Amino acid sequence: MNSNALDKLSKVLALADSGHDGEAIAALRAARSMLHSDGLNLSGVLQTAIAERRNEVVQQRGGVVTSLQKEVVQLQFQIAKLQRDLREQQAETQHWKKQAEEGSRKFKKLTVDVDLRQRRLAQAAANLADIAKGLEEQG
Repeated sequence: MNSNALDKLSKVLALADSGHDGEAIAALRAARSMLHSDGLNLSGVLQTAIAERRNEVVQQRGGVVTSLQKEVVQLQFQIAKLQRDLREQQAETQHWKKQAEEGSRKFKKLTVDVDLRQRRLAQAAANLADIAKGLEEQG
């Protein structure tokens, strides 16, 4: 069936949706006659149309599935990259944590050393004060 005949058949079948029974029946008879002249029938045309529609749906779903599969693979790559980044960040965090702990230990040791030196200086200052007082008394 050529495209002109298909267009005409489509218009005739559109009349089959008429609310007037006579018009709808006449349209179906005309459509059946047109199809019969090309060796076709309504049942065969409908079965072919349904099969083609199923194929379109399957192809669309297949395309969607393929698209989703590609997206899943991309997301898996992103997850793997994020996991690597996380491990690197954890290693760096561990490094800086050790540095902070070492710095804290050094700071505590320096604090103890400063306290000890301040006591020694205070003792030395007291000793000097005693010596200065003794010299004044002698002098």
